[in-house]
Amino acid sequence: MEKKVVVAMSGGVDSAVAAHLLKEAGYSVIGVTFQIWDKYSIKENEKICCGYYGIRDAQICAEKLKIPHYLIDLREKFNKLIIEDFINKYLSGFTPNPCVECNRYIKFLALLDFAKKVSASYVATGHYARIRKITNSNFLKRAKSKKDDQTYFLYPLTDEILEKTIFPLGEKSKKEVREIALKLSLPVAEKKKSQEICFIPDKKYGDFILKILKEEKKNNLNKEGPIYLVENDKITLFGTHKGIYYYTIGQRRGLRIPYKERLYVLKIDKENNAIYVGRKDLVYKKRFLLKKEIWKLEEEKYLCQIRNVHKPSEIKVKKFKEDILICEFLNPQWAITPGQKAVFYDLNNEIVLGGGTILEVLDDYSKTGN
Repeated sequence: MEKKVVVAMSGGVDSAVAAHLLKEAGYSVIGVTFQIWDKYSIKENEKICCGYYGIRDAQICAEKLKIPHYLIDLREKFNKLIIEDFINKYLSGFTPNPCVECNRYIKFLALLDFAKKVSASYVATGHYARIRKITNSNFLKRAKSKKDDQTYFLYPLTDEILEKTIFPLGEKSKKEVREIALKLSLPVAEKKKSQEICFIPDKKYGDFILKILKEEKKNNLNKEGPIYLVENDKITLFGTHKGIYYYTIGQRRGLRIPYKERLYVLKIDKENNAIYVGRKDLVYKKRFLLKKEIWKLEEEKYLCQIRNVHKPSEIKVKKFKEDILICEFLNPQWAITPGQKAVFYDLNNEIVLGGGTILEVLDDYSKTGN
């Protein structure tokens, strides 16, 4: 029986090579690209991976690989579930991770829906990750190339989704993938790595949010508020911020406050529209509340990763109430940030055991750090 697989093609080198590898392995491959972003001046931003230029590159690669290619319009859904949520979270004092939410609510569900329509048994993406079967359940496993691993962004994928998913790049490195693309003369072989947040390539999140608020004529524009300085167990009024959505925990740039030493954002207080700043060592914390979203194995200790570039560190967890956990790192960690994702691995740093959203940092301003 023919093995048919639907591959998400973003217009980048990873997804194009993933499609090629599956075709080489004997699958009947169908390429799919999601049109998710053009509501706000897409053609002004050529770097947006899922925009006009990404679609064009995906179509060219599919033609080069001699596979059928389809374009699926998900703009309305993406705007409602990802962009609106992103803006609302920032306005609430949280720092969201839209890439995780896109994988959870958009990408894989859309792939599986399309696969069902074309009678395909599997879906695939160009993510660097692997899948391991443990006691009849599917677990995410880090990619062979730890430097390229993307399991942090994939942790919400359920057992049912993983059962029908293939990650062709799990055993390869980015370098190897580019070499394959060059041999195939794919036009995306040397294309730059896509941005973490595809719809804000310049990383100016505050400006992006302000632009949307203006276009939608919202009344919460430029809500200035107080900046408080935390120093020597004292809190004093120190300045004025231009809107809490311009800030995140651990941020240094953009404060524009003259002081004898560098200052960093310690806390965002939505209720009082306030920002707290202080020395670098005060950004290190240990304890936080987590909203548990997926949990596959209960252990006494885990390794926990609190952002994509964070080095996983040992942590203990205990139930607080219902689906809320109290989590405590063995050692203080830099910038534990409400709204970001915490992903839990086994102590070998290989298997994803759970994950969720950071709700609140519990420490007072710790003086421990390095």
